This record gives sequence, structure tokens and C-alpha cells, in this order.
Amino acid sequence: MNYVSRHENILFQCPDFQISETLECGQCFRFTKDDGQTYTVIAHGKVLHLSQQGDEVRLYPCTAEEFETVWIPYFDLDRDYASIKQKLSATDPVLESATAYAGGIHLVNQDVWECLLSFIISQNMNIPRIKQIIANICEKYGDEIPETNAYAFPPPDKLAAADIPSLALCKTGFRAKYLADAIRRVNSGELDISNTQAYSTAELRSKLLSVYGVGEKVADCVMLYSCGRYEVFPTDVWVKRVVQNLYFGGRDMPIKEIHAFAEDRFADDHGHEYPVRKRHHHPEGRALARPRPQLCREMAENVQNDDEKQPDKWIVPVARQQSGRNGRGHVVDHVPRQSRVHHVLADEGDGIFRNNLHSPEKKADKYQ
Repeated sequence: MNYVSRHENILFQCPDFQISETLECGQCFRFTKDDGQTYTVIAHGKVLHLSQQGDEVRLYPCTAEEFETVWIPYFDLDRDYASIKQKLSATDPVLESATAYAGGIHLVNQDVWECLLSFIISQNMNIPRIKQIIANICEKYGDEIPETNAYAFPPPDKLAAADIPSLALCKTGFRAKYLADAIRRVNSGELDISNTQAYSTAELRSKLLSVYGVGEKVADCVMLYSCGRYEVFPTDVWVKRVVQNLYFGGRDMPIKEIHAFAEDRFADDHGHEYPVRKRHHHPEGRALARPRPQLCREMAENVQNDDEKQPDKWIVPVARQQSGRNGRGHVVDHVPRQSRVHHVLADEGDGIFRNNLHSPEKKADKYQ
């Protein structure tokens, strides 16, 4: 790609890249928003500041070599996202709306180890708490990055002596035992993450699922966000809710049926993509791999049907009401009017959902 390198500043233009959308869509956690469109990212043992005005992006401090070897791959800057969005929009009006709303999302290519532990931590957790716990672990076990106040994510050997009580001191809660098991397996060689490309996707998923506390959603996130397995379809409560509301009239669908639907609808022989890929040689479909919560809400609320022609398919947004543990839930009616089943979209990451407005709270572990 074309860029200008000057005094450890990198300048480039990328009309299909938005820093805020890329960082704040829930795929990575080691970043802070400084002001406006200025962010600080910690990845691969480096600290990077980013700012953006329109299509012009500035990265600093960053040499040309570091930009080409670290940050171009990390932010997936060499991929043609304009073509991806064009393909998506041409085949599906829902995706046309999604790409118009958040067309600047790039999927980042993270370190496998960091991604695994981060998504173990993320279970039933909101993003600010995830970020704080990761920061606690880095400060306790990681090396300080020279000339900064930041700490690198600790590699497996740095965490080898970390036991459940010490990990719990980092505010990990019940996840401490999950982290301890992942640490043990990687350090013993039982789980080899040094060369994930040596495994098929099914083999890699099986190995990740062997870690205590890792379910299919976490395994798929790790494979998609750090292993280049673009054919997987991570399905958390948000993605499940969006697919159900926008393609199945609000009916509750098993995760396996959602995966089969995505494979059939978005990965056909013509290369029409959603956030799932049918073949390894079509990596473009990562562009919308994980719709952010606000996008999920607005897409769901904006779906319109002709209520004169299809009175039994009316979609009725209802007022927001207090719900969930933190009182910030969002209630939306997206199913045929006759059934009057209300769905609560839980606040991002808190792991709570309800199938009925008056049903007891349920943990959504299997979707998280």
C-alpha cells in the first residue's frame, strides 16, 4: 500500500478503514481512546498511537519497517474491503444496511496466545472490565515496554508460575481456573499454538475446546481473530439475535442451524460473503465478522415490513425498559405481533438475556 514515512510518523489514506469501528467492535481489548479519533493500541509488544481525519490516518511512533511487518498485517490494511462490501451489498439488503452503517471495520490479526486468554476472560463480562482485567494481568506478569508506561502481554512462560489464587487477584473471578488450565496446557505442550496452520479447522477447534472453560464461541473467535480461519462463524448472543430477527422472523434458532444457514446463504459458489467463509481461499468475508452491539440494536429496530400486505409479520419496536443486572437492557419486539414475545438485548458483554419480559435472568454462557 502507499504511505509516507516521516520522523517515525506514518501517513496513509484508506477510505474503507475507520479506527473507531475497528477497535470498538469487540474483537480486541488492548486500546484506549484518548480524544476524538485518537487511540492508543498495545499489540505485539509495541505501543502505537493512531489518529484519523476523514480517510487520512496517522500512526506514531512507527518506522516504515515496523509499519510493514507489524501494523499492516495487524490492521489487515492490504485487503480490498471496498470489493468485499460491494459483494455483500449486492446480494443481501440486510448486509447492504450493515456495510453502510459500519463500513470501516477491519478485522485485526492478533497474537494467538493473547487472543485465547482475552476471550476466556471475556465470557459474561462487559468490555471495560475485560480491558481492566487484561491490564491487571499485563502489569503483574508482563514486561514493561521501553520508553512507555505500558506492559506487554505476558507470554506463556511468564505465566507458568501463575496459580488460580494469584490469577484471581487480577479480578478474573471464576475465569481464573480457566486461565490456569490454558496456561498449563500451553506450557506443557499439550496445546501447541506455535503453528496453528498445521491443523485443519476441525482439529484446531477440537484442541481449543480441550481447554477448561472454552466453548465453541470462544474457540471460533480465537480462530477467526488470530488464526486466519475465515470460514468460522462466531455466534454469541448478539450475532444469534441479529440472525434470528433479520432472517428468521424472531424465532429462536439453535446455534448449529444458524451456522448451517450462514454456510448456505453467505458462502455460495459465487463468493457472496457474510462474516463466514466457505473456503480458506476466500478470506475477505471477515469484514463484518462480529457486528457491534449498537449496530445489532439499530439494524434490528430498523427492519421494516409492509404491514398492509403482511399484517402477521409486523415488527414493533417497543420502548426501552430497565432490565438486566445493570439496568441498561434494551427491549425490542421483533416477532409476529400475535405472539407478543419480547426479547431483551443485554448490555454488551454482560451475558444476560431473557426470552420473556417476566422470565428469570439466565446466564448465556453457551452463547458467550
